[in-house]
Amino acid sequence: MSTVEKVKIGLDECRMLALGVQVLVGFQFHGVFQPRFADLPPSSKMAQIVGLLLLLASLGALIVPSTQHIIAERFRATRRIETILTRCLDLSLMPLAAALSLDVGVALRTSMDDAFAIAVAAAIFVTALGLWFAWALVARSSKGIQERKMAAHRKSEETPLPKQIEQMLTEARTVLPGAQALLGFQLTAFLAESFARLSSGLKVAHVSALLFVAVTVLLLMTPAAYHRILYAGEDSQDVLRVGSRTVTFATFPLSAALALDTYVVSAHALDAPVAAAWIGGVVFCGLTGAWLVYPVLARATHRTTP
Repeated sequence: MSTVEKVKIGLDECRMLALGVQVLVGFQFHGVFQPRFADLPPSSKMAQIVGLLLLLASLGALIVPSTQHIIAERFRATRRIETILTRCLDLSLMPLAAALSLDVGVALRTSMDDAFAIAVAAAIFVTALGLWFAWALVARSSKGIQERKMAAHRKSEETPLPKQIEQMLTEARTVLPGAQALLGFQLTAFLAESFARLSSGLKVAHVSALLFVAVTVLLLMTPAAYHRILYAGEDSQDVLRVGSRTVTFATFPLSAALALDTYVVSAHALDAPVAAAWIGGVVFCGLTGAWLVYPVLARATHRTTP
């Protein structure tokens, strides 16, 4: 398998995981405004927010390879981007497993005994670690030895233009479903009774997040329209340049939207606006740092693998 094909498969795997994470992020946001959420014990409300932060950390890790590939590697199939893909995929699984177990535990506590809910949540977490990590690590001692040696000595390759465009569109599809799901949550939140009781400041923050997500969706859909209308689907360096810029720029308003809505739901769930503002600020700095600052610094310091 060529390095170009391995990078494409890695991006597809990131996209597959990101779709699941993005659905859960939408649930986390939406659940806070459900009628029965106010009746949950404080520990369940805290678990809901912790689960949201874990999912955002997982999502952040899954989108890192896309911006690294565009900004730092300029679509080259390098060993460095292979390493980043592997590490980000691995890093995303631990917070995802923890968030999934927390979500199940919170849901079960609404109608089941606390001990049962905790036991099921713990079982899900352990099972996830077993399937995602332990199984592969145990099998590693007897399988895949030759393949790992081949991967360690594989050379970097220039990616052909058609493949670059295909990968750029894959990277757009990695981010787009989450933005669309978030947009759906933001629109339905206006109809929730609990949303009507929010302070004016929180409502303004939510409206701002809605506008940021709308801009994100518009930017992510631009490459497909530009490709078809201007070039009738044919390969062009101009398509790659426009698509790369719009996909990269889209991560900034998405970061702002996720941070603002995290602030809104945290303030509503915890009744602690100051703490919620800190949480939102950390989310924004973390996502923009991972998606934009890190690849820009990597490109500026020439850390791409030759």
